[in-house]
Amino acid sequence: LIFARINLKFGLRDDVFTLVLDASSAMFGELIMLPNQILMSHLCPKGLESTMFACMAGAFTMGGQVGTFLGAYLLKQLGVEPQGAHSESRQFDKLWIAELISAVACIPPLIMMLNILPDKTPSERIHLDGDAEDDDDDGDDDDAVPHTDAKDEEAAAIATGNSRNNNNNNN
Repeated sequence: LIFARINLKFGLRDDVFTLVLDASSAMFGELIMLPNQILMSHLCPKGLESTMFACMAGAFTMGGQVGTFLGAYLLKQLGVEPQGAHSESRQFDKLWIAELISAVACIPPLIMMLNILPDKTPSERIHLDGDAEDDDDDGDDDDAVPHTDAKDEEAAAIATGNSRNNNNNNN
């Protein structure tokens, strides 16, 4: 879009269009992280979800920084080094090559992801090798349903009027 200058056909200046693209890419970047967070919450041991989220966020940030440095190196190798002077449009002649490399570089990780994604729905618990899949042998997957603790059970009992305190007072 920005190379073809389509934004000018819609009446958007280059600086406004670039600002909107930058803001929307940050928003979509966060949306892309959601499936990863759900997958990690199912894969990590109970109680370590926040640690795994922090590690994943750190890896995402590091990947962005490495990508920025590799992009700058690629632009330098292709001779795309504008200084802001007049009549230097020749500096951008090979910019399309950098953009093409950037777009194609996303394909191998996508292909690799197809090999590591489990055949489960987001609500199903993923069992790793060595994990007991179903300890009570009743045939159902108990981990597919979220566990409740005593506080949740008490809150449900209070909501229905069947709390332990009410039962004790009625006796």
